[in-house]
Amino acid sequence: MPRKPEKKRGVYEYPAKSGVWWICYFDQYRKRHREKVGPRSRALEEYEKRKTEVRLWKFRPEDVKGKHQACTVADIIRDFKASAESRKLKSVDDIKQRLAWWETRLGSRDARSIVKKDIEDCRLELSNSRFASNGQKPKEGGRSVATVNRYLATLKSVFLLAIENDKLEKNPFKKVKLLKEENERIRILTEEEEARLFAAIPTDYHALVTVALHTGMRKGELLALKWRDVDFKKGLVTVRKSKSGKARHIGMTDLVVEALQRLPRMLHNPFVFPGEKPGQPMKNGIKHSDWVKYLQAAGIENLHWHDLRHTFASWLVMEGVDLYKVKQLLGHESIEMTQRYAHLAPESVQREVDVLMNRVPSKVPSVQPAVS
Repeated sequence: MPRKPEKKRGVYEYPAKSGVWWICYFDQYRKRHREKVGPRSRALEEYEKRKTEVRLWKFRPEDVKGKHQACTVADIIRDFKASAESRKLKSVDDIKQRLAWWETRLGSRDARSIVKKDIEDCRLELSNSRFASNGQKPKEGGRSVATVNRYLATLKSVFLLAIENDKLEKNPFKKVKLLKEENERIRILTEEEEARLFAAIPTDYHALVTVALHTGMRKGELLALKWRDVDFKKGLVTVRKSKSGKARHIGMTDLVVEALQRLPRMLHNPFVFPGEKPGQPMKNGIKHSDWVKYLQAAGIENLHWHDLRHTFASWLVMEGVDLYKVKQLLGHESIEMTQRYAHLAPESVQREVDVLMNRVPSKVPSVQPAVS
């Protein structure tokens, strides 16, 4: 087995196992420089050479700047896409979709020529510049504020990686601000709407919707659920890795147990909701176009898939479940995210406050005036 090369400060390989080596150092003016060199042996030589030049005050920063080759936005998008794939990000498909959009708009441009106005023009095109009064729901097919921000954040990451790779010196996103998102929207499915929804959707999707509605799991968590994560004896579903990166356990209601026990198990597929390909999960759940069609058939308006999660949380709070317990069940990283449901249980909250207000304090010794 070949020995791993000894680590040398200021000399590193990026991307990992690519065979491409870089050097990083500070010049005599304490400014940092990074250079893409090539093989490790040459990188070691260049590093020592630069350190000597710096020590003797013979290093010229313009020599390094001259090494920056002109690159297009498509070039740096390609680098970011490769980086995202190597890190095996869960959202890589969404990232690729956004990158494809940016490539069609700015791909042929020199990356150094992109300025704030270019990005703002694209932002208007993304949003179609026609938002409803609440700043969230778009009119006439425009993308939502949250979606526009995800597109902007993706391109921003592309430029940040290009700077890290020493291909660019400035980020045009420095003065670009993301749109303000209204995250307080809570749409709860009523009992009547729930009945109409199940009457409208095909029976093949009943288990999927039931588990979503009675566990509060995110769509990604739901589709990634495996049979090994379902414990019928303990009545628990385990989410191995949530958005916060931590595992959590959710109790199963009788409806969830019944829905899951009716599902057939595929011999060579470990997923509770299997996809068409062997060994793979269902890709996107219910297609958006089908979801809209089912809602129209049920006479339900303004209901997103994520609202099933809101409904689960709202049910818990209205039944008096403590917000910290709801936080754990939802997998929220902070209690502030769960706080949005607090208004649904005003009596419960008031009751807790009354307990403190009516508490009889223990005897407090009186403060005697100081004797002069």
